[in-house]
Amino acid sequence: MQAYVLINLSTTNVADALKKIRGADGVKYAHLVTGLHDIVAFIEADSLKGLRDVIVNGLLSIPDVSKTITMIVVDGE
Repeated sequence: MQAYVLINLSTTNVADALKKIRGADGVKYAHLVTGLHDIVAFIEADSLKGLRDVIVNGLLSIPDVSKTITMIVVDGE
């Protein structure tokens, strides 16, 4: 399973937060973006539970991450 995760940060130390996000298990890539969100990450896992683990145990455990919005891929290659 795959998903895009929109991430908001609670810090101005964006470079450090981006490095931690890119290093989290299941994160295939992460980009700093402009607009309502700070970072967009693409994640992969074997199951819905696996996606949950990437988000809850991985991304949301990073102290600088304040909020995530997840969009599960329903048709992709």
